[in-house]
Amino acid sequence: MADLQLSTRRSHEYTLMNFICFLLASFSAVALAVFVSTTQTFFITDVLQIGENVGSYVGTLGLFDEILSMCLVPLMGVLADRFGSRVIVSSGFFVSGLSLFGFGYFVRTNVVPQMLFWRLVFAAGLTASLGILTVMVIEMNHSGFDLKAYTSGFSNPLSLSDREQQESDAIGSCDVARDHENYLERVDNLNKSRKDGTKVSYMGIMSGFGAVFAVTLLLRLPVFYGKTRPAGSAMRYSYYTVGAGAIAVAVIMWFYSFKSESDIFFKDDLFESYTQDNRIRDDLDSDSDEEHFSSFMVRESYWTSLKTGFQLSMEDPGIVIAYLSGFISRCITIVITLYIPFYVNAYYREIGNCTKTSNNKVDCPESYILSSILTGVANLFGLLLAPISGILVDRLNNYTALISIAALFSTTGFLTFCLISTPDKSLMIYIAASLMGSAQIMFIIISMTMISNITSEDKYRQREGSISGVFAFVGGVGIIFTSFVGGKLADWSPKLPFLLVVVTSVVGLLAVMILNGHSLKSLCDFSEPSQRIEERQDAPNLLDYTSSQT
Repeated sequence: MADLQLSTRRSHEYTLMNFICFLLASFSAVALAVFVSTTQTFFITDVLQIGENVGSYVGTLGLFDEILSMCLVPLMGVLADRFGSRVIVSSGFFVSGLSLFGFGYFVRTNVVPQMLFWRLVFAAGLTASLGILTVMVIEMNHSGFDLKAYTSGFSNPLSLSDREQQESDAIGSCDVARDHENYLERVDNLNKSRKDGTKVSYMGIMSGFGAVFAVTLLLRLPVFYGKTRPAGSAMRYSYYTVGAGAIAVAVIMWFYSFKSESDIFFKDDLFESYTQDNRIRDDLDSDSDEEHFSSFMVRESYWTSLKTGFQLSMEDPGIVIAYLSGFISRCITIVITLYIPFYVNAYYREIGNCTKTSNNKVDCPESYILSSILTGVANLFGLLLAPISGILVDRLNNYTALISIAALFSTTGFLTFCLISTPDKSLMIYIAASLMGSAQIMFIIISMTMISNITSEDKYRQREGSISGVFAFVGGVGIIFTSFVGGKLADWSPKLPFLLVVVTSVVGLLAVMILNGHSLKSLCDFSEPSQRIEERQDAPNLLDYTSSQT
């Protein structure tokens, strides 16, 4: 039956061009997100000429942005099952591009409703293009695509049968040891065979490039246009430029991204898919097989998908830990992209370096430049650490230790940032920014690799859309939490959002320890997962895994 499941899921070969499009989507989606997040403060002050309660405005925009995103993320999973990831990702970039033109042309006088409306349109597009990346990385990992096969001169990636055999061996080994392993060690065993961490790091690398590109080039577009135009006009032209780029990416995604068997616009294979499904039905000779096939073919509704994702997390704390890691990564992302520029802008205005000129040109280029440098340093270190994080995930096989390292980086970086009073004169602020970016990418790669590992198990294979949707949903909760609460705190002090992440990281680490039943000794245990399990076979379990089997 496993062969039949795989055949229905992988009717089209995953090619090198599909992989390049996946990288481009990772790069472009993050670049768009970073650009809009980092320029919203300047849009309010320079275009709308609003100088008071900017933190509350920014937080409110982020709040409604993420409320809409949270509502749309599970829907994107359902739509991806029905139309294919290609349709969703290309539509997302197209809508995002149109929204940036709307920002530049229609937003003239106020935050609500003008700026809020186009921020929501942008949120809908970004949710499609950014949220679908989880599905795209799962498609790549489950397809058997092997980049080394192309780079070493061979044209064929790992065959599907070989890939399936590897997955079966890994899952089988998990079943044997399941009575003696805790939740994260089960996922450690899965990743030991699959090595999904390295593949997920590809997305992390391109996301890092996208973020660095946004803060080093896109964020400086207002300064470039401001040499010959007023501040407001310079910001508008910046949005036009980035919007045109987003639409160009949408066209590329439509023609060259991966076409799954559910892509109804890939009409050449409709008859083939139909006859293949009928052939598989004829081969089913048991009630259990028929029930399993039926569950695969039924298209889940929006609420069913969302409910299923949460129900599975209640059965398996390993999924909860992955969700929690994703939550923390989104909190860090928002503070880096949103509140570093806010903090720098507030600092320069406080010391009197931002004053209007007679012709209303860009009057505070230092704040743009320092903001781009600090966020650039954070994202550069995220870029540099992305491949290292993927290698560590695949080789250490100890998610608990990796989550602890990420939490340590996060706590140290954000706490150090809060203690710096002159960001334009301190070298420590760059070290703090580097630790922030390192923590961000570690949490992202850890959480997404765990999701990829978990959805490779037979009982979760048909639920990857639900799990991925709720994973993005929980990440949206993290963004809402940080945007709204951070915005309120920022009006009291621009440093308070950074303390918020410190508290979140510490509480998150404690929650992981409690959920997984780990002792402090296990944090330094880098032996093979199977060896750690054997050492505990005679010891009582801290958490009873059998609850997930009922």
